[in-house]
Amino acid sequence: MINTLKDFLRGYRKSMISLDEIASIFPGNVEYIEFAKIIQQLTEEGVLKPVKKHGVNSGVLPLHYTYRILKGNLRKEVNEEIKKYNLQIHSEINLEPYFHLGEEQWDKDLPYILKIDSAIKERGITYFQNKSTPEVSFLLLGDEKWIEEKQGRKVLERISLLEKLQLAGKADPLMFAVDPNKLAEKEHKHLIVENKTPFYSLMEDLQQSPFTTVVYGCGWKIASNVNMLPVQLGLKDCENTYLYFGDLDLEGISIWYFLYEKYNIKLALPFYKAMLSKEYAIGKETQRKNDKAIAAFKTHFSLKEQGKVQVLLDVKGYYPQESLSQQELITIWREYRWKKEYIK
Repeated sequence: MINTLKDFLRGYRKSMISLDEIASIFPGNVEYIEFAKIIQQLTEEGVLKPVKKHGVNSGVLPLHYTYRILKGNLRKEVNEEIKKYNLQIHSEINLEPYFHLGEEQWDKDLPYILKIDSAIKERGITYFQNKSTPEVSFLLLGDEKWIEEKQGRKVLERISLLEKLQLAGKADPLMFAVDPNKLAEKEHKHLIVENKTPFYSLMEDLQQSPFTTVVYGCGWKIASNVNMLPVQLGLKDCENTYLYFGDLDLEGISIWYFLYEKYNIKLALPFYKAMLSKEYAIGKETQRKNDKAIAAFKTHFSLKEQGKVQVLLDVKGYYPQESLSQQELITIWREYRWKKEYIK
């Protein structure tokens, strides 16, 4: 009950509080003696200071009618906690601002700080530098939207990490191959592939496919610059359909999910289905998991295929795009019916 009272006092706006107001937050079954001992303990801790001129009641353990709240002493515990973490946390993380911010902000930010600390200790801060914002967000928290859409940027500013991370500013121009014979058309399909090897394999056969471009996604980079494609090609006034093909692992699924939510980019399903027919590799133990991304990804497959995907992820398995040979890629590229009704 004493912690409940402390929480109440931290949020209390006035500097003085009456005994009746304090008593009002206690359940009706609390005995006076128990209540009085809690008030006395907070008085001894320097959290409450009696206002003597307002008088004393006639209880078995007399209590003053009014108390002054000494919020500086009320923060002692949280300040000690911040000091403790300051000794344990990575030296690049600055906790100093939390000595001056409200305890609520400290409690809210601490889970994020601990995850960031763990990630930086594991890989070093240079690993995260000069990467796209969604990628850094995913690598630190396992949530590609945390920095830009969930107040993560403010947390990074508070702990003096935002500048140190050197998040990539303007997006790099897209790398892609284009079939110039299709540029005059009004409808265009674009295939984004995560890795370089399938990009080159499919680029050689682009004119035999129904796609206008094949785009090199370069991992998370595509998350920042995919919207530049119609600008670079002069296709802004055309109907553009985007499909994504990446590694079948936690990170590849998260990249696709970010693109799907932000730009409605669909899965190039035939490639994934072809991979699921092969033996998977084991590895990628350090990749972060995004349950929402996995759930959305699995809905595009049959129940049997969903089971395969789940087993794969449970055992830390993965399918690299390179598990499909060049000939397999080209066969799917040419022969699948890439019509709107087949694009999910």
